Amino acid sequence: MALDTGEDTAMAKAYWIATYRSVRDPAALEAYAKLAGPAIWEAGGRNLVRGMPVETLEDGLNQRTVVIEFDSVAAAMAAYESPAYQKARKVLGDGAVRDIRIVEAMEQPKGVAADHHQAGMPDQRCFAMGQAP
Repeated sequence: MALDTGEDTAMAKAYWIATYRSVRDPAALEAYAKLAGPAIWEAGGRNLVRGMPVETLEDGLNQRTVVIEFDSVAAAMAAYESPAYQKARKVLGDGAVRDIRIVEAMEQPKGVAADHHQAGMPDQRCFAMGQAP
């Protein structure tokens, strides 16, 4: 739940994050991908990340990771629950063991650059909102 700061905020995007713990059937995964990609894109999903980590840090796991951006949690859930995506899931069957999460993005207060954390200069409003880097 976002803290009401009295400032205008944009609708929070959502991210579908999938990690593949294991792939049991590469052919089933390939068939799934041919159906899942178009189903997700048709529902408004935009692939941001797909592949193996370049580095794993701390207790990170070296697992295939997929990150897909949606305009909202509702849009991400609609994509997951869509008949087209469910058909892809059925094709995959038990061909892979995955962890899939839908995560809501932090809302950025109006006037706070989205990249202020990368610049090493967190805005004081982020600390007030519990969003310290």
